[in-house]
Amino acid sequence: MKMKDKELKKERLSIIKSKKLNTLEVWLIVNEWYTNGMYSDILQNERGHDLEEICGDYIDR
Repeated sequence: MKMKDKELKKERLSIIKSKKLNTLEVWLIVNEWYTNGMYSDILQNERGHDLEEICGDYIDR
């Protein structure tokens, strides 16, 4: 992992911690961000499930 990538990951984690977000809240935010088109590409896992389906699986637990 490049230094910039490590710094970005650390920054994201600090935002989650500072806002005191739980796992469900993070999944809900990611799902809203993705489904509202804030990321133009389609993100899929190795099984072909897109990010909306993956988020849904975690949200519905």
